[in-house]
Parts: sequence; structure tokens; C-alpha cells
Amino acid sequence: MFIIKSFAPKPLRWWFHQRGNIDFKFHYRFKDRNWTKEEKAYLIDSILNGYDLPKIYIADFTYKNTPLNVHENYYGIIDGKNRFESIFDFFDGNLVLSEGFKYNVKPSLKLAGLSYKDLEFQYPDLANRYDSFVLSVMSVITDDKDKINELFSRLNSTKSLSGTEVRGFGLSSLPKWPSSSITNEKPGLGLPGLKHQHRNKPLLLSSSITNEKIGLGLMGLENQRKERK
Repeated sequence: MFIIKSFAPKPLRWWFHQRGNIDFKFHYRFKDRNWTKEEKAYLIDSILNGYDLPKIYIADFTYKNTPLNVHENYYGIIDGKNRFESIFDFFDGNLVLSEGFKYNVKPSLKLAGLSYKDLEFQYPDLANRYDSFVLSVMSVITDDKDKINELFSRLNSTKSLSGTEVRGFGLSSLPKWPSSSITNEKPGLGLPGLKHQHRNKPLLLSSSITNEKIGLGLMGLENQRKERK
């Protein structure tokens, strides 16, 4: 069995209370580059300013017993460990807003260097905004480690391994793609970057770019050609 489905929408506060049920050292994951405090603070900035985040993928063990659940948790992180840790660090007070933080809704507020506790006491509306932010999480239901490895490979094959989150996984190697590949870290690359892909390699899209968007882009190009004619 191999099923990927959207996890029921849950706010950050709910995930914070669930962290004891999350396996951060999922069995098939062996190495991660931990984010710097600057990278973590940038994620918190994105959340408070309402920006969309890449999807998080978790092995969901609440649906069935599986030998993959070696640590007997409810969930195991496949993709998104640094994002969860950043979110929890801010809740715990181990992370503060960056010196350059600006709240786009009200730029005049002096929020740089504040912790979550500071927000609770001084700006409760902002703390509530953080609490209620909903992550986009995908449940992966399977007892097949090869399927998880394949999913991880597909998620990361178009990401630069020197980007925001360098990941290691239980794979002998990951496909090597040219530096112009479309990535979550380079969402503005767009269609012009497609021509740089090797012709004999399939295009694997990251979670930030959908087939529908690519289709719309190609239709637009075709319409431009017709107008020129």
C-alpha cells in the first residue's frame, strides 16, 4: 500500500502539542544539515507575514501498524525536519525575530529581537497569528521503505543540495540535476529555466510548481505565437 493524502488542516499550536509524537529521527533518514538561526528566523518571518511554505511530508502511522515505525510514534518526518524544529524553537523561546524583521501589516512596529513570549504579552494578536498558522502537511501511508525512498528522491531531485536544507536519506545516490533546475528555493525561475534541462531527463516538479501552472504557461506561449502570426 502506498497512499499520499492531505493531512487535516492543523494550526502550529496543535503541532507544537504533538511534537512528542513526532519521530524526528525517522528510521530511513541518516543525515541533515541543521539550519542556522538566521534561516530559522527567516521561516518565522514568513509565517508571521503570511507567506506560503513548502509542503511537509510525514509518514503517518495512525492508519496502520507498520515495521517502519521503529520508534513507536504517531508520525515520522520524511521532508520538513528543519521547518518543524524552527517552529518549535520559536515557541520554546530558543529563537527570536531577526534584527531585520518587519511586520508587513504594520511596518512601524518595533519587533526585532522579540521572542514568542514577548509577542504573547506585548502583541497578543501577533502571537495568535503565529499559533493559528496552518501548515500544508501531506500524510504518507505505507509499509514499503522503497516507496518512501522513491518519494524522497522525487521531492529532492529538483532541489539544490546546497540550498536551505541539505538532506541525506537512505538512498545510495540522488539524481544530479543542472544548477538551473526548478527548486523551492528558486521559485522565480519559471519557464525560461526549463530549456536548460537535459533533453533526455524527465522533468520532476517540486511541490511549489504544479502541472497546472506549467500547462497555463505553455498555453500562454502558444497564444503569443498565434498573435505574432
